[in-house]
Amino acid sequence: MAKNTEEEASALDFDQVLSQDFLVSVENAEIDDNATVENPLVDKPEDPTQIPNPVEKPEEEGEEPDEELNVSDDEKQAVEEPPEKEDEQEDEDVVEPSEKTRSDQSPSDEIDDNSSSSSDTYKLFAKANYEEGVLTDFDEKEFEDLAEKYGPVNAMIELNRRTILSEVDRWKGTLPKEIHTLIDNYQDGVPLKDLIDNRSKAIEYNKITEEHLEDNNDMQEEILRRDLMSRGFTEEEAKEEISLYADNDISYKKATQALARLRKAEDNRLEKLRLEAKQNQEQEERRREEAINEIKTHVGATKEIIPGMTINKRDQDQIVDALTNVVNYDKNGTPLNAIMETRSRNPLAFDNTIAYLYTLGVFNLDDGNNPTPDWSKVMTKSKTQVVKELEKKFEKAKTFRPGKSADVSRGTDGKSKESFITNLDVDRLK
Repeated sequence: MAKNTEEEASALDFDQVLSQDFLVSVENAEIDDNATVENPLVDKPEDPTQIPNPVEKPEEEGEEPDEELNVSDDEKQAVEEPPEKEDEQEDEDVVEPSEKTRSDQSPSDEIDDNSSSSSDTYKLFAKANYEEGVLTDFDEKEFEDLAEKYGPVNAMIELNRRTILSEVDRWKGTLPKEIHTLIDNYQDGVPLKDLIDNRSKAIEYNKITEEHLEDNNDMQEEILRRDLMSRGFTEEEAKEEISLYADNDISYKKATQALARLRKAEDNRLEKLRLEAKQNQEQEERRREEAINEIKTHVGATKEIIPGMTINKRDQDQIVDALTNVVNYDKNGTPLNAIMETRSRNPLAFDNTIAYLYTLGVFNLDDGNNPTPDWSKVMTKSKTQVVKELEKKFEKAKTFRPGKSADVSRGTDGKSKESFITNLDVDRLK
């Protein structure tokens, strides 16, 4: 009984102080956002005579639980509001250095930093490969120039390409001269059949010496026949001419002169083949550039293919890359773009898809061969699926949601009806 009396007296004393002095000072005080307000409910030392609050605050790890006094909610709010405002002010004023630093940097600066870091990484990798003998040549300044112009990846590819070509040249240097010449000219675009015919004859003529020619009448006649026919003589005319040389005992002399002309002719023929190959390559390069420019012009003028789906600059660049960039080669060495390479992996499935779109009219052309695609069947099918999906979502949205009151109005039949719009969950339709 005495214990209860002490607790009641303590509570009365607190209420009197709180209601008279403290609350008056709180009401009249000017709140400073930067000032720290002492909360007597939290900072007051524990008193064994205080009455514990039935609702206990969650205890944080490593801290002693604070006991609240049994005060009204209005009094708690009046006391606790200033610290909350102070916390909000502190949250607004605190800016993490990393975030501030990032805010001072533009996106381009971040990209440049990443690009520089990537370039340095590839440069160190290339230098390590050079020191280990994987690359035959490496110059830091040259690598930096290549990386700046083409990117660090392409710069690394270029160094590897040079190494491969260097090793190939070293290997070709160990081969006989004629084989070396054959490989070089084939790489320059000279047809292999013409090369083999030209080089085999050149080797044959170079093997014939004057001593062999002097003691071999049959060889003299064959050399003379080839020389005369190469200069426009017919078979019969060549035979008559060779007979005259024999009658006048000048066959060896004429054969020696003919052999020199045949050797020179094959060398000239090789140069002619090389010139034709170079011209063909230049023409092919011009045709390729014209084709690429035509593709770029056509794609650049295309703003829409599927109705309602606009093609932007990024889409156009991706289309051009897919049509013009070589991504692989077939077994015959024919270059393949991304579309051709995809088809090569499963031609039947690829052609089946194209054929289906063709039957729908997607590839229709008018009399002038201008595209007039018909997307109506595709769009109708798509719209039907969308409508069905929306209908399902609307039906689900009509369901009454617990915790929300229904907007009920009276219909024309006098019966209550629930407003669908009021209970429509917009988030579920997204």
